[in-house]
Amino acid sequence: MIKESKIYKTARALKYKAILFRKTLELRIQQLSITIAASKYSIYKRYKNNNIGETEQLDWFLDKINGGDVVWDVGSYIGIYALFASRLVGIDGRVTAFEPIRDNVCQIEKNIKHNNIENIIVEPCALSDKSYDGAMYTSEKETMHSLITSNHNNNNMQGVKIISGNEYKIQTNQIPNVVKIDVEGAELNVLIGMSSILNNPECRAVLIEVHLKQLHSQGIDPNQIEKLMSSSGFSISHKMKRGSEIHWGCEKG
Repeated sequence: MIKESKIYKTARALKYKAILFRKTLELRIQQLSITIAASKYSIYKRYKNNNIGETEQLDWFLDKINGGDVVWDVGSYIGIYALFASRLVGIDGRVTAFEPIRDNVCQIEKNIKHNNIENIIVEPCALSDKSYDGAMYTSEKETMHSLITSNHNNNNMQGVKIISGNEYKIQTNQIPNVVKIDVEGAELNVLIGMSSILNNPECRAVLIEVHLKQLHSQGIDPNQIEKLMSSSGFSISHKMKRGSEIHWGCEKG
């Protein structure tokens, strides 16, 4: 049995290397196509066979984007939303991908290169309600890194730059028309930190992944997010559910 186990492990390792040798995967939605680097088996497993996993959410998000728009992808992971958005904003538009985890930033940059994209800016930082040098709590599940300590049972951390959306707007004179936020329970702080942007009429659509468990662990009622969005002129036009998380599609007008 010990010998069989070693053979199995060796065969599995060779299989993974063979998969990674393929280098890229193609993803398609709404007649749009992107290519991502399958530099980790976890990425290949997650996205193989065009398994985007959030098709309803991504459809809603992409439907709100016009040519020439400015789009923010907050909590970009490996840049799936940003890459598709870049196809729609065109040469006159701009997409900014905010992602503080170094490995993910490298992955986004690889994906940008594979797609010959020139209209995405990668900002290696997290958004929150204020600007400071802080720490991101990392998880074995690479999509679940968070600024929220209660999300994890370990003390693994990575130093990150944190900035408020309001300050970033002042530094860059950039106001997004469409925003996607997926920040593992830190969504209220992100929204508070971009209050001047939400109040700007140019910002017209925000897709928020609402992490109920993580919010409740901080004593935050999700209704606080709805009230904040309402005070800035947004209403929830579409609610989508995926596992224990829900997505709110928020629009003005």
